[in-house]
Amino acid sequence: MVNSIVSSCLFRVVLPLVLLAAVIFRFNALSFIYLLLLLIAPVVPGPSPTSIISGHTGRYIKAVISLSCISCLAHVVFQAVLLSLGDYGKFPVQCTWEGRLFALFGLHRLDKIHPVDAMRLMGLDFLVLLSTVGVLVTCQKAFDTTPIPCEGDSESDQSREFPVRKRKKRTSEFLVFIGEVLFLVFLAGAGVLHPSLISSVYFLLFLFIATWLASGCKLGRIYILGRIALAVYTALYFIVLYLYQLDYAQELIQVDSLEARLLGLVGLVDSTCSINHDSRSIVYRPEDWTAYVQPLIVLALYWLVCFLTRYRLSEPLLDDDKNRKSYHSTDLKEGLAIDPNGSIILSTDGEAGDEGTEVTSVGIMKYRKYMFPLISFIGLVKKGSYVATLIIMMVMIKYFMISRFPFFDSLYYMSFTLFVFFL
Repeated sequence: MVNSIVSSCLFRVVLPLVLLAAVIFRFNALSFIYLLLLLIAPVVPGPSPTSIISGHTGRYIKAVISLSCISCLAHVVFQAVLLSLGDYGKFPVQCTWEGRLFALFGLHRLDKIHPVDAMRLMGLDFLVLLSTVGVLVTCQKAFDTTPIPCEGDSESDQSREFPVRKRKKRTSEFLVFIGEVLFLVFLAGAGVLHPSLISSVYFLLFLFIATWLASGCKLGRIYILGRIALAVYTALYFIVLYLYQLDYAQELIQVDSLEARLLGLVGLVDSTCSINHDSRSIVYRPEDWTAYVQPLIVLALYWLVCFLTRYRLSEPLLDDDKNRKSYHSTDLKEGLAIDPNGSIILSTDGEAGDEGTEVTSVGIMKYRKYMFPLISFIGLVKKGSYVATLIIMMVMIKYFMISRFPFFDSLYYMSFTLFVFFL
């Protein structure tokens, strides 16, 4: 159990954070490859004894190792070639077409460079390589040391499998509820933090989902499948935002042009090459803080949508597996049953659930007694969360959108009046 948690934390937290650092602290073709790997990560299954050895998880980690190793070799070979040419520091010349082309692929000279820039431009590739190798080795060691249960142990633990799975399901459902609330918050943030034609899709989708849920209607499987399209749209949007930070992109579409404002293309860094400053240093534009937060909200929304969609699509499979599996021991001397009150009980000396059988409670009634207030509170929060999210959304619209577009003021007060009326 502990090994599985450690492996999941390394794969789901540490590795994505390292990839994210290689993406947001520099903008070139090598970092774009890490961006694609970062977007693939939530789709890959979590580590397990099977997946880490011959499954998609092991292949994904090995792909990250291979690509980061190629990036590191490219840096080493490029520096070796520059040293072999002699007169290091003369080629390539900054802001020439050769210098810009090499810089676009992440290859730079290291003469008179700031140590922070050297670490940012070259050290991140070695950081990704070492971190990924560490994740792979740790996961393999963790699952190699996992004890294999004996036949007798599996038979004795079979009777306890059902209540354990029920507790895990309750925990999963609670986490999914938190995820659904965060999904609405991230969807609202992606729609209003930096208004544009592209982000208006998030805004309209949020209004539709929140209104539908606040009306007491349920979202079916079509809604779950529709979030797959939302994940693809969000990934493409983040890729476009990232590509706009690369060299040549801001020359094709000017930062202050009408096209850039309508499409929500924000130049977070000044990628135009100039002899007035070292092109190897990163220069951030003095944009509003919402312009920097909105891409991170979009990325968090993508990850959350991927995890929620995977969980929702796997629910029918889990239910079918539970219906097919029997949770009784082979001699039927001891098994699980349900009493007339609906509690899960442990039956002995006979078939599970037979009349007159001696039964022993497994603590379900005590669990209900102490957990009922918490469950009631969570249910109350769940019913009111959608309305509260709508109110937060109206406040965000008032602060972010109307300050930029004053003609929305009358429309805002009219919609807010209708919202209060329907409440």
